[in-house]
Formats: sequence, structure tokens, C-alpha cells
Amino acid sequence: MELIFLGTSAGTPTRSRNVTSHALRRDDGSVWMLDCGEGTQHRLLNSSIKPSSFERIFITHLHGDHCYGIFGFLSSLAVHGRKDKPFYITGPKGIAQLVNHVLKLSYAKLPFPIEICELPDEGDDLTIDGWQISARSLSHRTPSYGYVLQEPAGLPRLNVAAADKLGIPNGRERGLLLRGERVTLANGNVIEPEDVILGERPGRKVVLLGDTKNSEHIHQVGSNCDILVHEATFEKTLHDKAVSWGHSTTVMAGECAQKMSAKHLILTHFSSRYPDRGEKWDAQRLALVAEAQSACSSTLVHAAQDGWRAHIGPIKSPGEPPHVEWFDDRTGLSHE
Repeated sequence: MELIFLGTSAGTPTRSRNVTSHALRRDDGSVWMLDCGEGTQHRLLNSSIKPSSFERIFITHLHGDHCYGIFGFLSSLAVHGRKDKPFYITGPKGIAQLVNHVLKLSYAKLPFPIEICELPDEGDDLTIDGWQISARSLSHRTPSYGYVLQEPAGLPRLNVAAADKLGIPNGRERGLLLRGERVTLANGNVIEPEDVILGERPGRKVVLLGDTKNSEHIHQVGSNCDILVHEATFEKTLHDKAVSWGHSTTVMAGECAQKMSAKHLILTHFSSRYPDRGEKWDAQRLALVAEAQSACSSTLVHAAQDGWRAHIGPIKSPGEPPHVEWFDDRTGLSHE
């Protein structure tokens, strides 16, 4: 599973940060997008994502920096040859009117159907491809939502050390055991599946929040998440400014991670007041991470950057955090 950050700026783009959008690439290669700010289709040209892999967009709210890119993005899908295969959009009330009116007034004729799901005020629970999707309302200046994406459990896992100790050869016998069948070895020993099977691999839980000054409605359903992506528009000294605009500071994001027992916190949605590249931004980014970390000592805190990809490894055992590695999505080079 990978999260690709296509835009991490709040409100307006900077020279190197675009407005909000990130994409979740699932293990099967299909891609779900969260928000689609203006310019997202251009960012995609410098990403590793294939246009044909997109299935749906989840929109958190209807402020322009989170949704003005939808129309160009949909047109780009058509240019890249999408036909017949439906595209799905989930978001607040009004998203259908917004999308349909812009496409109509701009005479856009897409060669594929669009299916739009508008959320009730309090949110909703959906099941998509076996994933449990929970949308919950957040406190912002306009109706805003966060999404909890719960991956289904994986296939049973083989305890390789135990299988080796019991002398089970690689190949057919191990496959039968993984399917829950008893096997008899060449030496006559009978091996039961429970002797070597560890059980299903836990599914990963990813929480993606929209703009918010208070996310308490999503804390319960998002608790013990593996990944929490949370806005951190301002540093902690600008708390009053953040709240007045319906946003969060670094410390507020850290406090949310602490309350939800999040294993990893990824900060995004940074104000354009902050440097956007070079040594000054590197220093500022570390300072923002440190502020958030001070409020959630048991959580690993990261700061997203445009064009970076977070590779989220599998959960090896219940309660264990997945390993997260960062790469430049354009070059594949790793980042600390």
C-alpha cells in the first residue's frame, strides 16, 4: 500500500507545493484519490500513477483548494482513453450539482459514466471491494469529512520457522496447510494446519482527514489506526488563528493522534506562510514535526512533501505498526 502526495499546501499553491490531493494505491494497483485541488492533473504527470488505475475520489469538503481540480482530472481520464468503466465520486451534499453543472456548462462529454454518492450530514458507512469505509463529519467552516479506510484481513500466514523445524518441504505441502488441509510428510509425520499457520494478516487502517479544528466525531471509528493523515496548517503559536479559520496546528494534530492511538501521523496542508523549498523549509518541516511529536510521544510523526510516496508495509502481527518508507515518486530515490 502506498500514499502518494500530490499537493500539501493550504488554500493556495506555492512555487513547489500544490493545493491538497493525495492518492492511496492499494496492493492490487488500483488507486483511490482523496481531494483534487486545482492543478492535480498536472502533478499526476510527474507521478508514478497510471491514469487507468484510478477508480474513485473521496472529497472531504467543497472549498476550492480541495475540489477545483476534479473537472480537469475527469477530462484527462477521457484523453487517456478511459471508456465505459465507471468513475466514482464520494463527498458532501452539493458535490453532484457542482460536478454536473461544470461539465454541462463546459460542454464536456465524457466517454465513461460518473456515479456520485453524497454523504448524509453525520457521515456514513460504506463497503467497497471488501474495505470498510467510514465517513464522519469534522468541524470546519463548511461541511467537511474525514474517511476511515479499513483494509480487509489478508490471507493466513505460514510460520516459516515452525515449518522448517518440522521438516515441511517448500511447495505443495505448505500450500495445502495454508488452505487449511492436513498433510502427511514422507516420513509419516502428520502436520495439522494449526501447527504452522499464524492466522490472517491484520488489515491496515488508514484515516484521511479533511480540514478541521475538531475531529472528535471520527476518533472512535478511527481509533488504533495505522496511518493518520492530518492537516497542520499552522505552528502551535498560531492556535487562535488556526481555530478561527477552522484549521489545526501541529500540536492539535498531535493531540488527535494521541487520542486515536495512531501508530503513524503524517502532517500535510501547510500554510503558504512557510518556506516551500531549500534549507529554510527543511528546518521548518523538522520544527513542525517536533511540535506535533511533543503531543503524541507514542506515535511516529512525518511531514508529507509534494511528490513524495509513503510505502506502508504489511502488519506482521496484531498491534505492531507497519513499516513506513519514503520515496521520491518521480525518481524512486529514498528519503529519510
